[in-house]
Amino acid sequence: MVALSIGVPVYNGERYVAEALDCLLSQTFKDLEVIVSDNASTDATADIVRSYAERDPRVKYYRNPTNIGAQPNYNRTFERAAGKYFKWHACDDLCAPTYLEKCVAALESDPSAVLCQSRTILIDGAGAALIFDPKLKIFMNRKRTVRIDGPDQHFADSADPITRFRDALLGAVSCQYVMALMRTDVARKTGLLASYYASDRAFLIEMAVRGRFLEVPEPLFFNRVHERNSRMLISAKDKEIWSGASTWFGPLDFLKGYIDISDRLLRTELSLGAKIHCLRFAASKALAGRMGRPITPIADVFQQPQTDDCSRGRRPIT
Repeated sequence: MVALSIGVPVYNGERYVAEALDCLLSQTFKDLEVIVSDNASTDATADIVRSYAERDPRVKYYRNPTNIGAQPNYNRTFERAAGKYFKWHACDDLCAPTYLEKCVAALESDPSAVLCQSRTILIDGAGAALIFDPKLKIFMNRKRTVRIDGPDQHFADSADPITRFRDALLGAVSCQYVMALMRTDVARKTGLLASYYASDRAFLIEMAVRGRFLEVPEPLFFNRVHERNSRMLISAKDKEIWSGASTWFGPLDFLKGYIDISDRLLRTELSLGAKIHCLRFAASKALAGRMGRPITPIADVFQQPQTDDCSRGRRPIT
């Protein structure tokens, strides 16, 4: 049994997947397996990943006969995991060589924690750090053609599960913590990623109820933002294509996230009183429209429909 399983869901990821695999296989933490689930790519992704699997037995390549949607493909990598710990890794993200070692050490030292992420740097398609505009308090790429909110601040570190729920409900917006290192046995108790756009937020909230989040205070994770990134999706139709699911309520489609959060909360081991308290808090935020804001492209260049499963889909509920 390996100590750590890394799930890499990918669709048409030929541009970045080799770089992602290189960074994972060169980690100082070696006891790992890399599970690549190819969502019926039509580019050179299969050839690239197979070449890595031939050279390194830690790489395991699987291919779906048809595109099953982003979230089911993410879940498929988890279902094949054998490690004590698990991490999703998008095929366009990167991490420093000591990232896994330091996250594993943090979880080993704190049994109350269920998940550990390092501080995050946003990078563009070429790997350069995004520019922060202190006046607008947003990040921009170097061409200034797209702006985006920064990574979430650390949240869900309280010993109280109700406080963690509240913090996660308000703090999970960019949701880079979905790519954190997590305890596999705890994640198996959750609903994983549901088949709708931005369901990673509900997953993180459920994980927060089940245990504390840790953060390594070093910028070791590099979250890539580029033109084929699912964070660039604007229309409901494009989001449906990416996730493989249809909208439920038209203009009120954001409510599906709160329905999902409520369902997950009821399945946890919290007391009835704690569940009622959390449900009331979630309902108040839903009614107040506290769903976060989507990114706002400055130009139309990134608004073309995309179905690139290599992208994460880490977005607030809209």
